Amino acid sequence: ALPGEATPAVFRFRGGCDWECCGRLDVDPRTRSVMSLIVHRGALYAGTGTWDWDKSMAGHCGPTHVFRWEGGTSWRDCGAFGQGVRVLSLASFDGSLYAGDDRGMVHRMDGEGNWAFCGQLGAHDRVNAMMVHQGRLYGAPHGAIFRYDGGTGWTCVGGAPDRRDGLFDENQTHTLQVYQGRLWAGMWPQGKVLRWEGRPGEWTDAGQLGIATDVHRINEVNDLTVYNGKLYAGALPLGEVYRYERDGVWT
Repeated sequence: ALPGEATPAVFRFRGGCDWECCGRLDVDPRTRSVMSLIVHRGALYAGTGTWDWDKSMAGHCGPTHVFRWEGGTSWRDCGAFGQGVRVLSLASFDGSLYAGDDRGMVHRMDGEGNWAFCGQLGAHDRVNAMMVHQGRLYGAPHGAIFRYDGGTGWTCVGGAPDRRDGLFDENQTHTLQVYQGRLWAGMWPQGKVLRWEGRPGEWTDAGQLGIATDVHRINEVNDLTVYNGKLYAGALPLGEVYRYERDGVWT
């Protein structure tokens, strides 16, 4: 939030060290963060929440909202959905905007302010990331990856709906990306990056990022992005950026 203000803001980079405020989102004052951003049909959308997961788990946050930027400092409220308090992920798929919350549920925006329930990812309680790959929508809660089948149906393609350690002993999936025609996932606590080979359960370990795990296992791959034909990863706890060279080799 801006200094002295209760609601979250979005800023636009102007070059150098300059940032321009594009306005605040008119939400419950307990909602302190913009949790997700996406461009959908040429417009910028923002999902609300709070970065402090202790507060969110205790219910100290307002309901989920999605806003569309109208230019200048104006944002249009596209409505609330579900029973969660954080919009952890957004996806533009098949002409519609999809939103994943911190209850493991996905909703689709059907017209201004109307949201349709699109199911829950197994028994999981959050949708950390969503990504479109080869004409299908994928979602990632902790420790698994699911493919959307339409309606309210989801199929697990990695990990297991009833286990927290289904992907190479990694129990949290934090980000998804498409690179070289494959779906990739960033994990915690070993900091592995996994590549899906196209069939349920067929995942390749593409390497481990972060610090040594012989004493502490606290590596988290928070973001995967493609730039100039290369795959990059951002990792905690040291705030490092890595570039993929080949399986097991990251610069």
